[in-house]
Amino acid sequence: MFYLIFILLLSCQENPSKVKNLPNPNNSEVPKENTDSSNVIFRNISNYTVFLKSIKNKEGCITLRKFTDGKTNKEYAIAVDANSLKTNVFLLKELELDSILNVSTQSNYFRLIDKIKQQNYKTSGIDSTTLNGYALTMDLCPSSRKFDQDFFDFLVAKKVSPIYLCISGKWAEKHKKDLDYILSKKKEVEIVWVNHSYSHYYDPKKKLLNNFMLSENTNFDVEVLNNEKVMLRNGILLSPFFRFPGLVCDVNICQKLINYGLIPLSSKAWLAKGEKVKKGSVILLHINGNERQGLPLFKSFFEKTTLNPVKIN
Repeated sequence: MFYLIFILLLSCQENPSKVKNLPNPNNSEVPKENTDSSNVIFRNISNYTVFLKSIKNKEGCITLRKFTDGKTNKEYAIAVDANSLKTNVFLLKELELDSILNVSTQSNYFRLIDKIKQQNYKTSGIDSTTLNGYALTMDLCPSSRKFDQDFFDFLVAKKVSPIYLCISGKWAEKHKKDLDYILSKKKEVEIVWVNHSYSHYYDPKKKLLNNFMLSENTNFDVEVLNNEKVMLRNGILLSPFFRFPGLVCDVNICQKLINYGLIPLSSKAWLAKGEKVKKGSVILLHINGNERQGLPLFKSFFEKTTLNPVKIN
């Protein structure tokens, strides 16, 4: 059993098939077809399933999910470009589908997955980038505390871009105004949205072997797929990345995540834990109000470093 020690307490089934809908608004907006992540809004989602196929008429692209828009009754697919790792939404009927095995294994998508497989899934995810810089990831775990808007505004003002925001569904549901504020800045900063589970379950009285997503009560579809639907309902298009709560996982759920078409995302530079940034580091911060001690550490690093923010590849 593999796991990473989760120090900061405040930071924060099986078949990939149809899952129950979460409560959602009665009104449904008709989404734009073939849109990008800055425009996608689906208020009424049904038949949401894992759907891994290659797309013959969109070279190098892979479908991750398919679903039905409940108002228009049209079927859509969420797809990822295997090289750029950018995602998009397409009408399913417009796609010529084939086996996922027909996509080049030399692409960034499969190369990252191979990194996980080479470790026999004994890892919480990708913790570095091959590019000359650093990748900034920030978690939005469930919290009753105020969103660290001042720090987010600092990043926007300093043009720190791209940034990876790892969002949990319960945070999104309880911080709608904060989420809307973040989305209002999408033209000023490139945001890559990462699934961080729906509930981000944590019990300080339990050992790690039965905590977070290792809890015996974890419903994998709810944590992964329902959170993606929460994201879509809020105008957020998922990336192919997923961050395990607490960076805690084992071989079984790591492998299952890969089978859902997602790439686990970890870190070796969790600043609040005293970990140092190196070239290629994936930095981990929390901007949910629960871990403010990491934020000045990043500012200090930012003022001195010659490295630039880069994408994970």
